[in-house]
Amino acid sequence: MFLHGGWDHILGNMLFLAIFGKNVEDAFGPLLYLGFYFAAMMLQTAMTLLFGTAAEARVPELDGDAYRPRIG
Repeated sequence: MFLHGGWDHILGNMLFLAIFGKNVEDAFGPLLYLGFYFAAMMLQTAMTLLFGTAAEARVPELDGDAYRPRIG
């Protein structure tokens, strides 16, 4: 679950959580925040099962086609 996007993805998530997590917990309260956190994990797991991982996705803009000169 936590490595759905690779190591750089989890490190970015941890950084985001370290910066903003305490503020969100203060606004929600500890129990609601915990529920929100687990609900987000469940939603992410469901989306990964339905649509696959980011590594399986083909992004045409990042393929070589986008940087080839168009002639004609």
